[in-house]
Amino acid sequence: MRSLAFAFALLATPALAARTAADLHDGVNVGMAAAELPKADYKNFSCVEPKGQALTGFDDWKTCAAGPDGLRKLHVSIPERGEDETLVAGHPVDLTLGFNEEGRLARILIVTKSKGPMFMRKKGYLLGLQAKARYGDDGWSCQETPLGADEEPLGSSSIKEHCVKTAGERRVTVDRSLFRKVGAEAKAFTSESRVIIDWVGK
Repeated sequence: MRSLAFAFALLATPALAARTAADLHDGVNVGMAAAELPKADYKNFSCVEPKGQALTGFDDWKTCAAGPDGLRKLHVSIPERGEDETLVAGHPVDLTLGFNEEGRLARILIVTKSKGPMFMRKKGYLLGLQAKARYGDDGWSCQETPLGADEEPLGSSSIKEHCVKTAGERRVTVDRSLFRKVGAEAKAFTSESRVIIDWVGK
């Protein structure tokens, strides 16, 4: 799958993947200037704020309003032939890119979608594992949160995990969840991953 570089983690050791794969498709890495980003493949640009404001490409990043964190954020997609969604290692996701005031890509946010076929939704929590493998198994600081009083395992499994790792000029944050609300119907469950790649270089 050509969507994003996480696919390389399925084919190589974590150490090799970290050396050879970029953060996103077409060699996109945090820290790159907007002018360096590829013109092809990335489509459907719009601002996070003002919400839904359409853009023509990465060069329009400054059109978007800065958020409380100082970043100007864009929603983008990577259309593939025969696919209706942007995919990361086979998972349908929402993709958001944040630029700092110097026009550098300072954040990549990847969130699995909570809607769609149940077969795919159930696997949402697995993307976080693939992201952790992509950046190497060692060096993660992880915290597990117990289920709340109104939450229960999905089958025999439950996950509420928050992991952070700094690797070179990147800080990678991975949150994974797998549970359901007590008494909820079978198709109402949470299985998701949220991956944030922040540029911490200068």
